[in-house]
Amino acid sequence: MAGAADMTGHAPIGATAPLAYPIERVPAPDLHEIGELKRRAVERFRNWQRRTVAEAIEIGADLVRVKRALGHGNFSAWLREEFPAEIRTAQRLMQIAARFADKNDTVSHLPLTAVYMLATSSTPETITGTVIAKLENGEPVDVEMLRAEISAARREARRGRFRQKRKHSKQTEARREKQRIEFEKREQKRRAQADLVARELVAEFGVPMLRRILEATAEWSVREALCRAVLEVREATAQEAA
Repeated sequence: MAGAADMTGHAPIGATAPLAYPIERVPAPDLHEIGELKRRAVERFRNWQRRTVAEAIEIGADLVRVKRALGHGNFSAWLREEFPAEIRTAQRLMQIAARFADKNDTVSHLPLTAVYMLATSSTPETITGTVIAKLENGEPVDVEMLRAEISAARREARRGRFRQKRKHSKQTEARREKQRIEFEKREQKRRAQADLVARELVAEFGVPMLRRILEATAEWSVREALCRAVLEVREATAQEAA
């Protein structure tokens, strides 16, 4: 029967047959079969990888459409109640769909984990663009080197944000110090003007009269009445002059 295993337990090359006993009991292949078996294992893995990435992008696209139909709040509730995976997984699927929907055939040559990394907003566009260009030109992409490059770029981005934050903090501190100095200068000028007016009043009215005025106006109501009286006299004087 085509596709069936022979008496040695081997399936014909190119055929897929269910194992009749546990995998650890499968006899080793003949020497002439090893090369074909290795090629077949690699090809099957690549086909599985391409299907996995393609299906992930399709699922992400479906989730994007569901979100648009339900709205953000209802979509989150639906994910928690019905979607058979974590919300974070759904978000990652939507990210790769949004980023690579038109590059499905290109990125399908990468493992799904690498596609996830390229789709995240923390991955620099320069890295993603370089990888896409390599894939489109048929060049190999070292996934481990890609992971290390992305990690290094993310660390540098974090350091950059920290430096920017420190710079902003220093700028804020310098601005506040400048405002404090300007306030103190204004206060010194105000006090100097007040001291000048006080000396002029003492020279004009004498200490006893000013002391009596200060004691009388210590009560706020008296001070208000005095201000009103001054205004009335000023207005009367202005009318007489007119």
